[in-house]
Amino acid sequence: MRNIFQTLAMYNRNVNRDVMDLLGGLSKEQVMTDMKGFFHSMFETFMHNLITDLIWLRRFEGIYPDIKCLRGNAFLALEDGQIRKNAEDDFRNIFEIRRHLDALIEEFIHEINDQDFIRAIQYKNIRGEQMEKLLWQALLHWFLHQTHHRGNISVMLDMIGVNNDYSSLISRV
Repeated sequence: MRNIFQTLAMYNRNVNRDVMDLLGGLSKEQVMTDMKGFFHSMFETFMHNLITDLIWLRRFEGIYPDIKCLRGNAFLALEDGQIRKNAEDDFRNIFEIRRHLDALIEEFIHEINDQDFIRAIQYKNIRGEQMEKLLWQALLHWFLHQTHHRGNISVMLDMIGVNNDYSSLISRV
């Protein structure tokens, strides 16, 4: 099971790099324009994935206090407002945060004990409801959520005529 999640973490990092390359070549107006998506713009959709990753990593930090890469990690202390402030002058400023989070996700997956994948974890969802899931279920949800929203960005790129195809896991691992 570990190999599957290591592969998903590697894919996540590689495909996020490709998304940043595409977004980085666009103007601020293109990235910020309301495209009528659920999160309105490519920027807001990208930010949603980034903030969601922070939320999950913070949960995992609380659940697994012995995981070295999470313990005291400065990126987990970043606040949404500060991240947005960093993007005010140039949206590309948050790409460095994205790269660090992707590396942290990979490190986290590598540090998890094999037995932990089949253990139940407890956490509160964003509505404050107590949840209990097997770790592998939470991780799979997390990676699929990211993929879903990158698909949203892909559609928005299609709408403005930017060629994109970052769907292949096989070519990225």
